Amino acid sequence: MIVLVVLVTFPQFGLWQWERYREEQALDVRLEARLDAPPADLAAVLPAAVDPAEAADLEFTPVQVRGTWVADEQVAQRRSRDGSGGFDLLTPLSLGDGTAVLVRRGWVPPDRAAGADPTPDVPVAGEVVVTGFLEASGRQPDGIGARDADEGVLDTVFHADVDRLDRQTDDDLLPMLVHLTAQEPGDGELPLPQPAPQGDPTQNLSYTLQWFAFTAIVGIGYLVVLRRRVRDHRAGIDTDVDPLLRDRGA
Repeated sequence: MIVLVVLVTFPQFGLWQWERYREEQALDVRLEARLDAPPADLAAVLPAAVDPAEAADLEFTPVQVRGTWVADEQVAQRRSRDGSGGFDLLTPLSLGDGTAVLVRRGWVPPDRAAGADPTPDVPVAGEVVVTGFLEASGRQPDGIGARDADEGVLDTVFHADVDRLDRQTDDDLLPMLVHLTAQEPGDGELPLPQPAPQGDPTQNLSYTLQWFAFTAIVGIGYLVVLRRRVRDHRAGIDTDVDPLLRDRGA
């Protein structure tokens, strides 16, 4: 019975992972094509409010925006880069009309003097032109998971939650972030821009192969046992007796 369940269900899991692999492949193609497009003016792309479906359609759209950094409203998000722990700096870019866009400026390592804090970095003063792509706002988890405090002014956050951070900025934040890839004028060695996201369809392919391999192992193992039982039956051997006891009886 167990063998039958395995032979029926494991291939289904394998086929499901195969479909996920194909979906991730298609997503990678769309993502690469979108990120390679020329940047559009932010004002022409991002409305003042978007719902989750609209945000999903707009995410990874290359944009360009001009404004000035609001350095005293910068917060740090706990993030890693190339396997090293650290912080992403999230800084509002004021657009001069009462609105601002939250920009993921890049990654900094922990401060050597205070390892729990990010390395201090103040963005360049004056007007800058930021090039990047749109990123959906983070969300606070409903169940288990680290949440940011609902009240007070946050210096460090777990989530790049635009709605939460909008409560502590003077300008009204636009509903999505800009993930910075370049800036003019430049801003020194830090922060380091985070690389663009990449899918990993090979993981789903690996799972596909594993499920089919498990199925083959169980199927072949069952055939071996079945063949042995048939051979013993033809030889008049009681297959229900433990082989060790059978040998002792001989």
